Amino acid sequence: MAKYDLPASINFILRKTGQEKIFYVGHSQGTTMAFIAFSTMPQLAQKIKMFFGLAPSVNTVYSISPISAVITHMPESLVKVIFGTKQCAAQSKTFKWFATNLCNRFLLDHVCASFFFLGMGFNAKNMNLTRINVYLSHCPAGTSVQNVLHWSQVAPKSSGVGSANLLR
Repeated sequence: MAKYDLPASINFILRKTGQEKIFYVGHSQGTTMAFIAFSTMPQLAQKIKMFFGLAPSVNTVYSISPISAVITHMPESLVKVIFGTKQCAAQSKTFKWFATNLCNRFLLDHVCASFFFLGMGFNAKNMNLTRINVYLSHCPAGTSVQNVLHWSQVAPKSSGVGSANLLR
């Protein structure tokens, strides 16, 4: 994404607007892409008037997602067998309907929250469960399997997953 997608997006915007430079606002992964792209392609960095990096994500040390913890210990070939080689965690119309229409119901909101926490990590203190249907109608938004593999490379391997830790 930093090597191809971000430069293509920036160049497209510059062509369409006729501007020489743009402001870049990146959030989370968008900051990581910018750090990589702007540090490895100085000619691209010259096209940025100002870069705002909000909530930069450069590692997953504090990730508490059970799914992420398991994926970091899988060989790449197994991840590709499970998720394929293209798109991962994309929303379907059925999932979106379920999230929008059922996740705001009594008791079902807790089932939906449990599903959400599998992918995002559990943190009930910082989550408004009355809005779980809104969260799930937008998340997961999907990504590429390659992106999942890239993030698993920077994840700590000692996150407590494994047969020895299951016994604790």
